[in-house]
Amino acid sequence: MADTRMSVEERESFLADVHIGVLSIPRKERAAPLTVPVWYDYEPGGEAWLITGQQSLKGRLL
Repeated sequence: MADTRMSVEERESFLADVHIGVLSIPRKERAAPLTVPVWYDYEPGGEAWLITGQQSLKGRLL
């Protein structure tokens, strides 16, 4: 089996590049999680940022 772990430097570089993320948010019991593609922004050593509307289902669940 191949080793798929990333070093800290590899992870920081990957996250800082342009990618579409996938966000999954749990919902009430017996409901599948909400899973949606999201654009995000990340600078190495910082936090990941995403923007969504407060009234969207994603925004309300967050």
